[in-house]
Parts: sequence; C-alpha cells; structure tokens
Amino acid sequence: MTLWYVNQVPMKQINIETLLENMTYYVQEAKNGAIFVYPTDTIYGLWGIVTPKVVDRIDKIKQRLPGKHYSIIAPNITRIQKYMDVSDDFGAERDALKAHYGPLTLLLTPKKDIENTPNRSLLSPSDLIWVRLIDHPIQQFVSALWQPYITTSANISWLPQIQHLSDLTDDQIAVIDYAIDDGILDGAGSTILVYQSWEIIRLSK
Repeated sequence: MTLWYVNQVPMKQINIETLLENMTYYVQEAKNGAIFVYPTDTIYGLWGIVTPKVVDRIDKIKQRLPGKHYSIIAPNITRIQKYMDVSDDFGAERDALKAHYGPLTLLLTPKKDIENTPNRSLLSPSDLIWVRLIDHPIQQFVSALWQPYITTSANISWLPQIQHLSDLTDDQIAVIDYAIDDGILDGAGSTILVYQSWEIIRLSK
C-alpha cells in the first residue's frame, strides 16, 4: 500500500512530563505544523494548528471526507470570551454544566469581527464552532501555544476509539509526528451542547 504521506522520521512517542518540561520545543513543533496524538479527559485525540495543510493531513489520517466540522481546544476562558459570543459569566456557566454532564464540547457562535478570518471555514461548515477546554494537564500545552488547536478523536472514522497508543494502525504511525502516552484511556466522548439554547447534540456515554 502506498501511503499518501510518510514522515522523514518515525513517530516519536513521549509522555506528558516530557512534553511539559520541554514546552518551548513542542510549541514550536506545533507551530511548524506537527500532528500530535494526545490524551484528554475522555479519549485519545489528534490535534494540530488550524491551517489547510494540517486539516488535510488529519482528514487523511482519519480517512474521513473533507469539510466536516472540527472541534478546537481553546487556550482558556478569557480567549473564548474574546472571540465567541458568550456571556461574562461563561466560566461559571461552563463549570455548572460540567458538574452536571461531565466533559463538555460547546457549540459557540463566533463574534462578527472574526467570522471571516483566515481558516475560519476549516473549522465548521455551519455558523457554530465546536469548542473544548480539557480538564487534563495537556491543557497547559494549548495555553502555552496561545492559539486554537483543532482536535478530533484519534481513531479512523469507522473504527472503535483509540484506548492506547498500541491501537494506532501502522499507516497512522507512519504519518503522525508525535504521540503522547498516558496509558489506557477508556472514557467516552464529551457531551455536546449548543450554547444559549442548551440543545443536547450528544450525551457522554
């Protein structure tokens, strides 16, 4: 089988401590377009910065059709309030929802002044953007990066979720840059809610 993309060097497997202790290096790798497999408070995900090339690579790693939505991991609550149409009490609202539903993805409306910014269309074909904050030490990396990171589950689209890095296929390993090992993760995906209407799109299992 001919791979659509092969790294010049094999996928590097590291742990969270290595990532956080060498934050400057890995932040720069992310800014250079590296693709990461990473642990969250739910499952293993794929992530990268929001550029056409990165999105195309992740689409191919997941073997999914282009044009679907991607979630973003935001650096912090303040950045969400700056760029999304949310209330001044958004942090407290999120905390209350999380206490009830567990890990959350919220569908938010971007403010008008960023609606047409470069790469906005890569995130979602709709008016809403799927936004997460992760209750996991890995959130420190996104905060240090200080820009949104697109994220999706690490499994190939029609296959079960990745519970351990050993579940990655050989083809995925050949095209992913870094994998961050956090042992076995057997959680479910996050609960997905539309902000303001509070419509439930999916409940965490």
